[in-house]
Formats: sequence, structure tokens, C-alpha cells
Amino acid sequence: MRVHIGGGEKTLIEWIQTLSPKKYEVTLYLTNVEGELLRTIPDFVHIKKIPELDEVLNGKFKNRF
Repeated sequence: MRVHIGGGEKTLIEWIQTLSPKKYEVTLYLTNVEGELLRTIPDFVHIKKIPELDEVLNGKFKNRF
């Protein structure tokens, strides 16, 4: 998922903003860590980059979970 302006992305971030960081640990797994909505993600949210399919197939993604 990319966090560009779109219905699903915006709705997800708005829902995350309602969660209590004292009660929940939230991690977003994104294929691209970029976009207009990235700055609206609360500070308590962990962001991890995951590979896109072509990165996996071409051996370009070296980061492991």
C-alpha cells in the first residue's frame, strides 16, 4: 500500500488516529513509504517497508523481517 490520497488509505489512517497508543501497538506494512498522507500517520505507528512483487522476483529486495 502506498499512502497517497485515496479513500481506503485515508479511511485507514483516520481509524488508526482513533486508537489509543496505550492500548494498541500498530504497525503498517507498506510497499512504498511515501505519499501525501504519510505525515498524517500518528507518531506511535511503526512503519515497515515490504517488497513489491517485482522486487522479490528480481532479487532487488534485501531487507528481511
